[in-house]
Amino acid sequence: MPALPLHIAPGILMLFMVALAVVPLMLVWFDEKRRAKEEQRLGALRRQAALRVMLAAQSAREHGVAPPMRVSNT
Repeated sequence: MPALPLHIAPGILMLFMVALAVVPLMLVWFDEKRRAKEEQRLGALRRQAALRVMLAAQSAREHGVAPPMRVSNT
């Protein structure tokens, strides 16, 4: 393998060091975006579940049926 000319080697080293600094920051940034989307999706699912429970209870009251028992999984 031929040796790099001396005037190119510091530039390549600098690019490598910048990449070592930037890549972990980008990974953290992408993970935060993914986590925010996941939290938003879970919030929407919780709201839908609460609405479903509320509508089921309302329907049960209107039809004179005992509302279904809510069992906690915790």
